[in-house]
Amino acid sequence: MSESSPVKPTLLTLHTDPAFVDPTNLQGVAQELGAAAALAEREGWLEGMVNQLPDYIYAKDLEGRFLFANHAIVVNNGLDHLSQLVGRTDFDFLPHEAAQMATEVERRVAETGIPDFGCEELAFRGEGERWLMITRVPLRDESGTVVGIIGASRDITAQKSAERLAHFLADHDPLTGMANRSLLDRKLKLTVKAAEVGGGGLTLAFLDLDNFKLINDSLGHSVGDQFLKVVATRISELTSDQGSIARIGGDEFVIVLENMDPESCSIRLSEIKKAISDSVMLGGVEVRATCSIGVASYPVDGKTAEDLLASADMAMYRAKELGRDGIVQFSSDMAASARRKLSRTDELRQALLRQELVLHFQPQVDVKKGRIVGAEALVRWNHPKEGLVLPGDFISLAEETGLIVPIGDWVLRTACLSAKAWQDQAIGPIRISVNVSARQFQETGLTETVATALKESGLHPMWLELELTESLIMKDLVGSVAKMHELEKLGVKLAVDDFGTGYSSLGALRRFPLSRLKIDRSFVENIPHDTDDMAITSAIISLAHKLGLEVIAEGVETEEQARFLIESGCDEIQGYLFGRPEPDTIFLAAITNCGR
Repeated sequence: MSESSPVKPTLLTLHTDPAFVDPTNLQGVAQELGAAAALAEREGWLEGMVNQLPDYIYAKDLEGRFLFANHAIVVNNGLDHLSQLVGRTDFDFLPHEAAQMATEVERRVAETGIPDFGCEELAFRGEGERWLMITRVPLRDESGTVVGIIGASRDITAQKSAERLAHFLADHDPLTGMANRSLLDRKLKLTVKAAEVGGGGLTLAFLDLDNFKLINDSLGHSVGDQFLKVVATRISELTSDQGSIARIGGDEFVIVLENMDPESCSIRLSEIKKAISDSVMLGGVEVRATCSIGVASYPVDGKTAEDLLASADMAMYRAKELGRDGIVQFSSDMAASARRKLSRTDELRQALLRQELVLHFQPQVDVKKGRIVGAEALVRWNHPKEGLVLPGDFISLAEETGLIVPIGDWVLRTACLSAKAWQDQAIGPIRISVNVSARQFQETGLTETVATALKESGLHPMWLELELTESLIMKDLVGSVAKMHELEKLGVKLAVDDFGTGYSSLGALRRFPLSRLKIDRSFVENIPHDTDDMAITSAIISLAHKLGLEVIAEGVETEEQARFLIESGCDEIQGYLFGRPEPDTIFLAAITNCGR
């Protein structure tokens, strides 16, 4: 293009939507620009339209000099007017490498006459690095000769940032920035392979915070999140040289230590455990938590990434079982124990479906009336191979696996049906007591479950008593009070089970809508030999009566124990002295024979 006959491009074909210039239409736009000299009088309003577009529209000659650019390009190059841009090249505005790349693409388009659609390029505009989606087509004059290029580009920086964030979050925990389970699985497989080939040491630790839920529940999730960040930082500081870390769950972390001997690993993990236990001030509150760590070593405890994770996980749970705040190395017996637990859990789940659970009833005797006034419903498992399995052998597993909720619901329904059946057989009204587990009590639908059991059985609410453990109701005072009032509105009675084993006081019980206290068997079993237990028992009975509560003592097995309790004013007694837990038919026979 000669200097005596410059081509000043003008856009004639535009989309009515100013948000985007269609790249596929740029070839036609280029042809119209070639005829722009004959239509110069329209330049004013056409340029005005182009200048409203947020996308960058420009034209260059064959030397790469700007012939035209809309307002968006002028502004994003930090200029005040188009005249400051015309005649200059990308080398005047961009780093040399970026300018060189743009020039090569534009030269190829001009030489071949073939448009370049949808090219992503990193550019520098104004405040810094920007990503652009650029389309370039040949600019032709009236004769069809290529005299330059015309381009349109859109700023896709925000889109690229979103893509980078999405890519990061696919492999990282958004709260701590650590690797997540997905990235851990991939990296751990490579690490195990490297250890297999190179023979280096590899230790995997599974770390779980102890009672982290209490921090969330008492201080709020915001403080809980802050504490997790602190924990992540402390672990990272102690593993950055020879290890890596991932957060794979709410309060679960996995630590991978490489090329360290067992003693060094043990020391490092002890340092991590100690660092986590150090308190920190968050929101004006001192926050502290311990952790349980399970350890597995390659290749002894697992030859694959999956096996190492499983072994460390089992060891961590053993640390929990041993009292928390500890470090446990995996051993082969843990795998056998885990298999037994898994098998037992499946058996228990099938027991519900096959109706292998049964209820036994233990009488509760009114000492003044001298007759049976109530019964506690106690679940048993009629195992097809093992016979009658007592609750001590499966209730803790049910609690751990969550099966306690359907089991508890079944006990409640069955107990209500039994009590109503007794009444229908002219035995007379007998109060039925049912234990409510911690998991059941936490269920939002507990009140509805109780109401349904009463409705389906036809049992009047006054003959149903729900026993709640002392530690359960004291764990969340506000929530416990609210839920207990809901249950009270149904008309059922509420009792505190195992009183004296927790950390509440009789005064604190004023807040709860209770009708009775049950003195724990641990205070009864040493009567009359332990004077301290006798004094505590007498005090509980006396103070409970002052609060308007009745008292029942469980675990009564001797005449001496019964005599002392009666003399101390205990209202009811339950224990082997008056009857063991028995099936429905035997319990009914006992009531009939003794005339209640």
